[in-house]
Amino acid sequence: MDVRGNGGGYTGSYESLTPLLYTNPVHFNGVDVRASAANIAHYRTMVASSFLSAKDGVLIRALLSRMERHVGPFVELTPDTVIRRDTVFPMPQAVAVVVDSECASSCEDFVLEARQSSKVTLLGVSHTAGVHDYGEVRGVWLPGWRRIAIPTSRARGPRIDNVGLAPAVQIPKAEPEATEFVRHYLYSVAGVHR
Repeated sequence: MDVRGNGGGYTGSYESLTPLLYTNPVHFNGVDVRASAANIAHYRTMVASSFLSAKDGVLIRALLSRMERHVGPFVELTPDTVIRRDTVFPMPQAVAVVVDSECASSCEDFVLEARQSSKVTLLGVSHTAGVHDYGEVRGVWLPGWRRIAIPTSRARGPRIDNVGLAPAVQIPKAEPEATEFVRHYLYSVAGVHR
């Protein structure tokens, strides 16, 4: 799986893929959101839109309820959780996830989940971008024409911002084609059968 250049997006976009990678319980650190008046207004707008899935709508409505009761501090968006699945699929037997310094945000969420599987090896020339600890970004217009994006949430657990996630297998910088290096790794080192 080549996720090089993936700057992030919507974490739910890879939800149907992760069951194929699963081998053992997957640990997730929880996320907290600052219950400011501006963030409450942002999340109200989000709930009113048709953008959210039914599952995310339930999550955000519950968050809004907590934010409105406790304006000011951080409140829990999601708790620390462990996912246990009933099925470990025999195929694929080994998966290489290829990253680079542009793999950021939701891409790093995927990498954090995927690398917990014994089927998955993380390969790359460099660490990921290290843009994970703060998220759920909303745009804010400053006076004049400038717009900034600010995070509304922070992840719990170890910090990776400005550090990134290191690949388990380093692809040499001089390697002319990363995909050939990965193919060789899967067939010779990881023992994948053709």
